[in-house]
Amino acid sequence: MSRPDRVVVHLASPALFVGASADGTGADTDVVTDEHGLPYLPRHRLAARLRAGAVGALAVASGLAGARDEVFGREGSHEADRILRVGHAVLADRVRAAVARAVAGRAEPVRSTLRRAVTDAYTTLESGIEAGPDGASEPGRLRTHRVLLPGLTLTAALTWASPPREEHWRLLARACLATTRIGLRGTRGRGRVDVRLAGPGDTDPNAVTLCLAAPVSGREGGEGASAAPSTTGTRSRGDNVNTSHVRHPLRAPGRGRDGGAYTPARSPVPGHRNAEGSGPVDASAVNGYLPLRLVLTDTLAVRTSFDPLRVDSEHTISGRAQRGMLAAALRRAGRDRELHDWVARGEQVRFAPAHPRLEPGADPDLPGVSPRRAAVAYPAPAYLYTPGKNGDTTVDAFGDTDPATPYRAVRDPLTPDRSLRAAVRTTSERYLGRPRTGEAARSVPFFTTSVDPGQVFEARWQLRAPDSASLGRLAEDITDFLAGADGTLTLGSGGTRAHGGVRVAPVDPGRLLAPDRVDPVHARSWEAGAPVDLLLLSPALLVGADGQARPQALVPAVLDLLARRLPGVRAHVLASHVEAGLVGAYHRGYQGPMAQRWAARPGAVVRLRLDRGLTADQARDLEAHPLGERLVDGHGQFTLLPPPPPGPEPLAPVAVPLAERAPDTEPLPPEWDDRLRALHDDLLWNAAAQPVRDHARALARASARRLDPLTPHLLSRLREIAVHPHPTPESALAALERVATGHADTDSADAHKAPHDRAVRALARARLVRPGGRGSVTVRSWWEGMSGPRAAAWWSDNRPDPAHSPAYARAIAAVDLSLPDGLPPDDHPGALSDRARDWERRAAPRLALTLVSSWLAEAARAPRAEEDGGRPGGGGPE
Repeated sequence: MSRPDRVVVHLASPALFVGASADGTGADTDVVTDEHGLPYLPRHRLAARLRAGAVGALAVASGLAGARDEVFGREGSHEADRILRVGHAVLADRVRAAVARAVAGRAEPVRSTLRRAVTDAYTTLESGIEAGPDGASEPGRLRTHRVLLPGLTLTAALTWASPPREEHWRLLARACLATTRIGLRGTRGRGRVDVRLAGPGDTDPNAVTLCLAAPVSGREGGEGASAAPSTTGTRSRGDNVNTSHVRHPLRAPGRGRDGGAYTPARSPVPGHRNAEGSGPVDASAVNGYLPLRLVLTDTLAVRTSFDPLRVDSEHTISGRAQRGMLAAALRRAGRDRELHDWVARGEQVRFAPAHPRLEPGADPDLPGVSPRRAAVAYPAPAYLYTPGKNGDTTVDAFGDTDPATPYRAVRDPLTPDRSLRAAVRTTSERYLGRPRTGEAARSVPFFTTSVDPGQVFEARWQLRAPDSASLGRLAEDITDFLAGADGTLTLGSGGTRAHGGVRVAPVDPGRLLAPDRVDPVHARSWEAGAPVDLLLLSPALLVGADGQARPQALVPAVLDLLARRLPGVRAHVLASHVEAGLVGAYHRGYQGPMAQRWAARPGAVVRLRLDRGLTADQARDLEAHPLGERLVDGHGQFTLLPPPPPGPEPLAPVAVPLAERAPDTEPLPPEWDDRLRALHDDLLWNAAAQPVRDHARALARASARRLDPLTPHLLSRLREIAVHPHPTPESALAALERVATGHADTDSADAHKAPHDRAVRALARARLVRPGGRGSVTVRSWWEGMSGPRAAAWWSDNRPDPAHSPAYARAIAAVDLSLPDGLPPDDHPGALSDRARDWERRAAPRLALTLVSSWLAEAARAPRAEEDGGRPGGGGPE
């Protein structure tokens, strides 16, 4: 039997997975959805319930306690000390792929309409009275809750950081069987679930789970005695062993707090030491950049400060966070030598911040401005300002400006050619967590502002080696390891819970290394006397002459770098702008906050004029030597750019760094499975119901003067027949047709509800204006042929005409998953797609019943209002 690779969660009752939906549903308690409106179960909630189930399973198998801590981690621990990573429990892949294609191809507001329709198809609203502190209901406090409908099946992927043993599978299977409720309001019957393990193919999840949960004969009480990992013996370089018990992997004798090692090396410049304090560096070493593409699979929360009640994530992924990601993956894989060489020493690899990557065709809101090729948005230069409060142009503030004009700085990241701005999407959520101070268990609210998933960033790690061959081997080793660790990489805080999932791959697998820190969009050489801008890409930790942190020391640091790397070249500073900011965060490895330091903020600019020409090789050599301290974490990186033109330029449009869709996911699947077909039917029906009711009201109002023979009493009796709980819509239509034709069943139990023959004859005198103004017919003849096999033809003859009632076709097209853009097609008179027409034929009885019952309700309003004195609420004449 093949090992399971996923957890299957089946909802046996309505469930409340509380969170933030894509567009908001207006309920007091909303349901958590992804960016496409599809509901899902966050993995931190699933992992928490599985761990609780594992704790309950220990009552009959106490020997599995060691396996529990290895699989799910220690109690209340947020560290990466667990070998199991559970993914979000989501709907079927085919359903998510179809919805993602449809959402990506639509423009606003049709896109929001589809997202809300998808959420409505899987959820419903429940109402209740809010309970007060004493448990009694609060008068006048009606609350609504959006819950998931029962019957849904969600699937969560399983990823193991190290190969699981038999006791791990046994514990996980028993945890699944013991998990029976997930979500809120469990004491009121909500959130009953069946959780099982499933493997590849069509294997029965229940049988697989029961087989894995079966106890070992004669060893039930102590079956987990060997669960603790062995700490003896040797470990090879490639062994995939869990080493999460190592407390501080980056600290070793002779190393500083940031992991920098003090190892001497040769240097062609006698007495020169680099700013890291890691000894002299060989200037003849080969330098290159490894561009990596980071796609967020989960929300990202990278702390900008240590606040126990709030987490504000950065809009870029710092090099320090990526360094921790690689260190955790190397530690889990047992790659101690690479952990020391790549991460701890900081000589071979210098990490870099990941900036938003704008890919062509990824953002559907920019159909005509999308870049022809991918471009990375970097911090906006400090000289770039917009004149006026709402200016639509940008100017160079270092040039000529008008003192009477107010200027506003451009803060959004910009591409080097200033053609696009990047807007990183974030979401703020409120959680309840337990304090870590040893007090009594009490929930404490805290906030998290995280970067939304589905966005893509690019980082260029700086690699250094003695020669080109070694540099190429180093890049291949790093990319091969990242490919092998796919699925287990996490960034930021909460990496073992709900945040930080990321896929990392080289930008160009065929060409791993790039010579430039930033893709050049301008010439990389400058003539003598031409101005050149030095743009800071990451915070620079600079030290002044007094030994204290001093961001304003950026200009002296730049001049010192030019004097060292370009001896004999005289540089003149034309202008500069430096802003200060605090750099500090929470260090997970040392269990505490890092000391905050003042640093020069990214976007700082120093404009220079050199008395000699600057070649491309010299520019690359300067960019290979960052400024300040902690260079291994990506601080102090910069690039050289030409100044902007003297005149104003148009302000660049804003784009979201969404991941570009793979080419093989573009075409729609030819055959839909049952789940996708059921979702499509629900979407079309929910969208069509309201336009059909509006069409019925329009027909009743257009025929109001010709419906005099119909009394309010007769219309009410007819509507009772229509809304009676018949087994099927066909039976309800058949009952109405029999009454209209005078063939009512006198032997039926509901025969006393049928109108009198004299009243029914009024149906032959009342006339109705046909849809689209095509003459008038009697109500009796209008109802003939609407039941049985002729229902589809009747609906085709009476459906809303796109020429006179376009709302019906537009509403269906907006949620039609088979349409790429959500607009009604022009290749059919009905303005519906092939799949929508097929659904319309199958749903014709239901649509016809909705049209007739809504028409009866609207037709009864006018005569009833007239009997009540002309006022809608009665009470005599106005």
